[in-house]
Amino acid sequence: MAQAIKCSHCGAPLRDSKASTITCPFCGVTNRIHPTVGQTQVREAVRQILNERVQTAPPRKQPLAPVALIAGAVVMMGVAGVLAALLTRTPSPAPRVVTPRPVTPPVPPKPPEPPPPPAKKPWGQLMSLVADEQGDLLAVFNSTLVKIDPATMTAKWFTPFNRGSGNYAIVIPRGKNIAVVTDSVASFFDSASGEKTNDYQYKRGGILERACAAGPSQLLVDVLGEGVMRFDASTGKKAEWGPSCALKDKLACPASQRCGWSRFQNADYDCRYAVHVGKDAYRSCTSEDGKKRTLVIATGSKTWEHETDESVEAYFGVVGDVLLLGGYRAIVAFDKDSGEELWRKPANASTVFAGSKAVYFEHEGTLVAVNPVDGAEVQRLALRD
Repeated sequence: MAQAIKCSHCGAPLRDSKASTITCPFCGVTNRIHPTVGQTQVREAVRQILNERVQTAPPRKQPLAPVALIAGAVVMMGVAGVLAALLTRTPSPAPRVVTPRPVTPPVPPKPPEPPPPPAKKPWGQLMSLVADEQGDLLAVFNSTLVKIDPATMTAKWFTPFNRGSGNYAIVIPRGKNIAVVTDSVASFFDSASGEKTNDYQYKRGGILERACAAGPSQLLVDVLGEGVMRFDASTGKKAEWGPSCALKDKLACPASQRCGWSRFQNADYDCRYAVHVGKDAYRSCTSEDGKKRTLVIATGSKTWEHETDESVEAYFGVVGDVLLLGGYRAIVAFDKDSGEELWRKPANASTVFAGSKAVYFEHEGTLVAVNPVDGAEVQRLALRD
C-alpha cells in the first residue's frame, strides 16, 4: 500500500505525483518528494553487495602445522601439571615440638639503701672525773661537761663550755650546782639540767695547781699567777669570806689518800710525784745512775722498784691491791706489794676515778669501766652523736 504524502509544513495531504517536488496548495511550501523503495528491493540490493565482497576478498591463510602442535603441547602440559597438583597429596610436615621455657618470676627491684647513719664522735680527752653527792659521775672531756649514770653508763646531759687557755681542769660538785675550774676561767652549771649559769675569767690566768670544796656551796682555787681565789657556786661569783678547806693537788687519787707533787731526791732516785696510803708511799722517779730510767718505787711495809715507760701525769693511787698510774700514753696497773705490772690500757693523759666495783678512765675517746684486778672492760660510754 502506497504511503500518503503530506506537507512538511502544515501537514495537509498532497496529491501523489511522480515529480520530485510538490507545492502545497494550502500553505504554498514546496515539498521535496523521495522515491519509495520496497523491502524486496532493499534485500536484493544487500545480497548483491555481500556477494561482490566475498568474490573480491583475498584467500584466508591457514596456520602452520608446527606452531599449532607446539601450542597444543603447551596446553596439554599445563593441563597435566594442574591434574598432577590436584591428584598428588603432599605429605604434611611433622609437627613442631616446642620445649617450654622455665618461667622465671620477675625479680622485684631492690629498694634503695637508706643513707648511713651519721658517724659517732669520740668525747675526747678526759681531764677530770669525780662523783657527785647522788653518785653520778661528772666528767670533763676537753671543753664539754657530761653527767653520767654509772649504773647504765649513759649520759644524762652534756653541755659545752669555754675552757679558755691552758691544759688543766678540775670539776667540783656543790649540791645543786657544779663548778669547773681551769687555768684561766671558772664556770658554773645547774646540776639538774646542765645549764651554764656563769663564767668568771681570771685577771691574768696561769697554771691551775690546787682546789677544794669549802662549806655547802663555796670552793677555793689556787692558780699559779693568780693566787688563791674563793668562789660561791650558787652565784657563780667571787666571795669575800667563808669556810676553809684543804687544797688538793690537781693530780687525782682516791679521797682517803694524799697525792701530788712531793719532791724526793737521794743518790739513787729523783722523784717528783707521790701517793701516801697510810704508812706506805709510792713514788714516780727517774734513776740517778746515768741511765735516766723511769721507775716506780715503793717504800714502807713493802719495798720494791719497777722500771716502766710511763711517768705520772694525771692519776696516782691505790685501788684494792692494785697501784694505778695514769701516764701520758697509758693507764698502767701494778701489784702494790710486788710491783709486777698487771695490765695496761692506751689512754691520752687520762685521769682515773675509782668506784666501788670498777675504775673509770678514758680509752679510745670515751669513758670505760674496767675491773681493777685484770683490766677487763665492764662498761663503756657510747660515743656522742
